[in-house]
Amino acid sequence: MSRGSEHSVGKVLLPVNNLDELEINDRIIEERELAISTLCEDVHDLNDMFKDLALMVEEQGEGVNLIADNISSSETNTSKVNKELEKAETHQRKNGTCCCRCVCVIM
Repeated sequence: MSRGSEHSVGKVLLPVNNLDELEINDRIIEERELAISTLCEDVHDLNDMFKDLALMVEEQGEGVNLIADNISSSETNTSKVNKELEKAETHQRKNGTCCCRCVCVIM
């Protein structure tokens, strides 16, 4: 190769074919840098999505706990109501028997 077909890159003389390879390599590097930058942005977006999802799960967990507490208190209240109904039934039977006796005595 003659000096006319060589180019200077830094202090090294490279043939013209090597310049084409350097340009190709530079383009490949730029494409990879762009792909890496895009990937980083996507990872940040994904991280934000997971944070949002964790927040929603936490909020829903609180709702589920509230529902569970309400079910538990409903069960307790239902038990109390059943006991009160049994007392009322017993009381009503006693009063009903007493009323029958009074009516019978009056007649």
